Amino acid sequence: MPRNSLMLVATLLLCLTVSPAALARQADPATQDLHAALDVAVVTGLDSVVDLVRISLDAGADPLAPVEAQGRQDSYAYLIALAEDAAEREAQGLIAGGDWRAAAYRAFALMEARAAPASWTIYYLDAAVTRPGEDIAFSRESGGLRGTRDRMAVIAHAMGSTAEPDASGFVRHDWAAAYEAMLAEND
Repeated sequence: MPRNSLMLVATLLLCLTVSPAALARQADPATQDLHAALDVAVVTGLDSVVDLVRISLDAGADPLAPVEAQGRQDSYAYLIALAEDAAEREAQGLIAGGDWRAAAYRAFALMEARAAPASWTIYYLDAAVTRPGEDIAFSRESGGLRGTRDRMAVIAHAMGSTAEPDASGFVRHDWAAAYEAMLAEND
């Protein structure tokens, strides 16, 4: 089958599995700019790049829209995946310069002000930015049984992981997939 035919079939399958509202959100240029800004912000850790996140949000970007190019359910999952990638690069000694963790948290706060995610979303970002071998430092301590349950879901995912450390000691837990699984459970 020619390549163009394969792409057409893939597009048609995507259209059948995604709601029209989600497809409309995917095509939004401001949301696509948000995804690009998140990528550069976490890679560089520069404040000036995090401003691009704010600019795309001001232009109408939807943090809850799917990230079609990366197959993520929303921009929060994409940010979590980017943070885990940055933690891996850092563990391998490949990151120098800017504070990518602070950039990830600033981007999260900007998106959260525009479209609040589930209360437990921040816990997955906390896990993704954690250095190898360190305990997860949760940035928010939501009280009550629900807050404790949500933090324990993150810890249980790490404890249940069969992933092995790489040469640098980094263990990929795929926090974005765990976040997306939690989204599916709570629908």
